[in-house]
Amino acid sequence: MNVRAWARAGRMPALVGAVVVVGALATAPLRPHASGSPVPSAERVVVVAVPGLVASDLGTGLLPTLDRLAGEGAVSAVATRTLSSRPSAEEAYLSLSAGTRVAADVDRDGTVTVSSDSPTDPGLLGDELHEAGVSTTVIGPDAAVSALADSDGAVDTVVPPEDYVVYEGGRTRSDPTAIVRLLRPALAEPSVTLIDTGDTTRAARRRDALRLRDQRAREQGAPEVDQPDVDEGELLRRQALTDLEPTLRGVAAEVERAPGTLLAILGLTPTAVAPELSPLVLSGDGVPTGIASSPATDRPGLVTIVDVTPTVLESVGASPSVAMTGRPVVLDPTDDGLAVVERIDEVARSTTQAYGPSITSLFTVQTLALAILSLWLFETRRRPGWNPRWWGGLMGAVLLTLASWPAATFLAGLRPSGLPSPGWSVAVTWGIAAAMGISALALGRRGPPARSLFLVAAATTLVIGIDIVTGARLQASTVLGHTAVAASRFHGVGNAAFGAFAAAALVTAALVVALGRDRRRDVCTAAAILGVVLVLDVAPSLGADFGGVLSFVPASILLLVVLVGRRIRPRVIGFALLAVALGVVAVVGADLLRPAGSRTHIGEFALDVLRDPAELWATITRKWAVNMESLERTTWTRTLPAIAVALAVTLLSPRRRAAFRRTSPTGPAFLAVASLAGLGFLTNDSGLLVLGVAAVWLVPLVVIPSLAADTGILGPPPALAGAAPAPEASPVAGAAGPPPASPPAPTAAPPPDAEADDRPDGEPAGAGGRRGRGAPRP
Repeated sequence: MNVRAWARAGRMPALVGAVVVVGALATAPLRPHASGSPVPSAERVVVVAVPGLVASDLGTGLLPTLDRLAGEGAVSAVATRTLSSRPSAEEAYLSLSAGTRVAADVDRDGTVTVSSDSPTDPGLLGDELHEAGVSTTVIGPDAAVSALADSDGAVDTVVPPEDYVVYEGGRTRSDPTAIVRLLRPALAEPSVTLIDTGDTTRAARRRDALRLRDQRAREQGAPEVDQPDVDEGELLRRQALTDLEPTLRGVAAEVERAPGTLLAILGLTPTAVAPELSPLVLSGDGVPTGIASSPATDRPGLVTIVDVTPTVLESVGASPSVAMTGRPVVLDPTDDGLAVVERIDEVARSTTQAYGPSITSLFTVQTLALAILSLWLFETRRRPGWNPRWWGGLMGAVLLTLASWPAATFLAGLRPSGLPSPGWSVAVTWGIAAAMGISALALGRRGPPARSLFLVAAATTLVIGIDIVTGARLQASTVLGHTAVAASRFHGVGNAAFGAFAAAALVTAALVVALGRDRRRDVCTAAAILGVVLVLDVAPSLGADFGGVLSFVPASILLLVVLVGRRIRPRVIGFALLAVALGVVAVVGADLLRPAGSRTHIGEFALDVLRDPAELWATITRKWAVNMESLERTTWTRTLPAIAVALAVTLLSPRRRAAFRRTSPTGPAFLAVASLAGLGFLTNDSGLLVLGVAAVWLVPLVVIPSLAADTGILGPPPALAGAAPAPEASPVAGAAGPPPASPPAPTAAPPPDAEADDRPDGEPAGAGGRRGRGAPRP
């Protein structure tokens, strides 16, 4: 291999790639981030927790005091996600206590059990407050007591519901006068007080009882009755919020009469009850009108439930424990805080509601299309002459549409407020995917069949890459991104988006070489593409995707090795592992060099491992358990059998198998995407998302070249696309024509170390639509 020739060929691709990377990193500080001033110091903090309160209640008039405080103080949307599959208010209170998400089970008798596998320590909030000399008071039920209890279960003052509830009009409600009277002693000293009136909890229990009654009536054959336009449970919730209003008004008045007191009104609605965000409203001395944000989400106007814990601690002068994953919120003055929260909540709700129908539609369309494709491929194997041209074109368009679906989910999220309904989201997404697929088919018909795949892959890479560079706004509004309601992270590149981005980049890089004319320059261009994608994906200020190093780097190295004509030997695998290790060190080091408040989960995890090496193994086992659990309960699992059957039926044909092995320019791309899918599943939590999204490419990469060979609808077959004319056949097995005077020149690729074009073993020099420089002339 001529190193100088490769260096000359790689100058321009390397320069362009470097410019893109430097530009992306330089503009990172210009993108929207969670920024602002810390919450003002306070002697006292009063937290009014309201299970059942959602962000869409703001501005509706149900709670006039809350609306007034949100307009005068700082407001944000709160992601209340915890770790269990059945979130509850009890689990939310324990998460507040630990400063990190907790997994807990609630029995029918109300007993709460924290999962032994949960890497949490409830009681940290109470411990830190007592260590700082701050007293704790809870006015509420036992679940609320757990939020401020220290590791010994102690709270300085506990006021049970019996002291502030009254029974009148046939129902139980809280007494605002009693609650305000009970609050006054806590405001006379440095303290943190938590109030939960229990009104919304009682309404939820009443709702569950009514639903159970209706279910039993249906099981017993009771006649159907007309359902009201508004759900009875929703009416009960609204009535409970109406009962809460006098209490909020009285508490706000007491806080205003006690200088140096911070008031926080926090919704604690479990996502299992309502797939919505909850609100957080901060009010008090020094709190500006605006939005509250968190470095943990890095999204203005959005915080998590565990961010409330360090915020309370810092406001009273206590130090948050290093075991807490939450970050203190920051305040950013603005006049449209309520509008910001409304947009966040609307997009989160529409995306969450569209997720199930969207993934189900992909499963349905993909399974149906691949079943029909498999039957057709099997039939054409039995009847070789049955290959209607229109049918090949239809199958090609369908496969290209499926490959376009991931990019279409991002483009469908361009509408700022989200789509109006899940049905609209599904329809718009498939409409965009169909437009992309048909356009790629039309534009690629006159060239090699790989050109259509290249157009779709390049478009997908550009869409997701541009979104990352511009702040990953579409990540929050696509079903393949991280919705605020259910996500475990809120910025950068999530697992599903990584699967789409990385797979498309690998296909793009492979087909740049297959469709190009200068092998050295094309391979260098492919390497530059993969390098840029790697930086965009893993840089802490951009994609912040640590798992991308573990799967994308090895897949990229394997692809480049094949593209330069080398065999995959043990030393290549060893080099890939070394590159992964160096990549991990580089990403972790880059994140640790950032200020503490700006670090991502990558740097925080590294610090946790340095403090306790056992955390590494605990994290690995926990992520593997999540992967195994997802195999049983996710729709992504159902798409894999249809993909496997379509691949098997295609490759059962000796002719198609030989075409794919020897002449298809998509072979290296298939190898790279398959490697990415497998490694992505093994190295990421929820790795099945990486596997499922990346696997969308596997069937098109194998079948589309076969369609070209069978019908010619996607351009000339790979072996004939611009290849040199074949020499006359020798008289073997009755072949016509006189024998040639001398045997034809060999068509094998030159040795790997030759300065001529280096090609993968077995690939003709003319594959990919042109004759390579090392190909013999007839």
